[in-house]
Amino acid sequence: MKRVVIGQAGGPTAVINNSLAGFLENIADAECYAIDCGFEGLVKNRIRFIDSRLNQHILQNRHTPGAILGSGRYHVSEEDFKKIITNLKDTGIDSVVMAGGNGTMWALSRLSEHARAAGYDLQVLGIPKTVDNDLGMTDHSPGFPSAAKYVGFSTRDMISDLESMRNFEKIRIVETMGRYGGWLAAAARLFHPITRKDSPLLVYIPEKHLTREMFLEDIDKTLKKHGVAFVVVSEGVKLGDQEVVKTSSNGRNILGGIATILAKEAENHFQVMARDECLGMNQRSFSLSVSSVDREESYQSGKEAAIRLLKDESDKMICIGREENNTYKARYLGVSLKEVAEAGERRMPEEFTRDPEAYIEWLKPLISY
Repeated sequence: MKRVVIGQAGGPTAVINNSLAGFLENIADAECYAIDCGFEGLVKNRIRFIDSRLNQHILQNRHTPGAILGSGRYHVSEEDFKKIITNLKDTGIDSVVMAGGNGTMWALSRLSEHARAAGYDLQVLGIPKTVDNDLGMTDHSPGFPSAAKYVGFSTRDMISDLESMRNFEKIRIVETMGRYGGWLAAAARLFHPITRKDSPLLVYIPEKHLTREMFLEDIDKTLKKHGVAFVVVSEGVKLGDQEVVKTSSNGRNILGGIATILAKEAENHFQVMARDECLGMNQRSFSLSVSSVDREESYQSGKEAAIRLLKDESDKMICIGREENNTYKARYLGVSLKEVAEAGERRMPEEFTRDPEAYIEWLKPLISY
């Protein structure tokens, strides 16, 4: 009988617990353990048996936002990998499954390498998860569609709010998550047609160069045409060559603050009221914006991990592909963890940055509204 430990790492999503449910409901003839707070829990040996009570609790909360096992960010050092191997050996674990993003897939790949070097037969699988949609080797990641839906609805409604306050507030600048990919920010156009002639919406993504002069020129044109300007900017956008970093943790830059900088630039230049806002953690936790497609694909990703685990597959991340036909249908594949790690953070392809309408058409089947 397999002895499997499963955990959740990195920033959670509104559907991540459904991946956990998908795995647990389809992992027959296995002894399952839970990791408390992702890789930190593996390093500190915070592993507990999933008894019937914990299993029921997880399944009852499959639609609850946040990571029910505990998540968080933890940089795994080379020494930490050795501790993890020791802990897994002591517990008799032969399989590790982790739901996460880029950092998680890198760590799983390295864990597998350390296990082989130690002569330890360890099965390793990854379940994709990220609202940023920057995981390589997959069409999209569970968690992203619901976050994109939230951004789309928020933008549509906040534009209406701004237009009604035009005699007081002229410029509103909203910052989204996304790191170095513009997937979330570009979703601002989802419910606000690109072809709408009277739209005051401007969208800035990291894949396109932006300077102070370009920004002020765009605002000037939009104010003259519409009386107000509504800007959606990804946290990873640079102003010229300046990357805006809020702080750093374990060598990872925590981006944020570009909206504040742009609002100050606009207010000082145009001498009008400009407000900056951050959509914040609602992007990854707002249960009312969960896409039914996203919820189902999250479950199926966990289920696929269970199926492949029982087939003794290892060193793979579950990925989502699209069937080649006119009707959207997902298919589930396994791709090399090493390839995912080496691919790095996935940015929007040129076909979408050049043609925003093509991106919205690609996105629509995932939203289920």
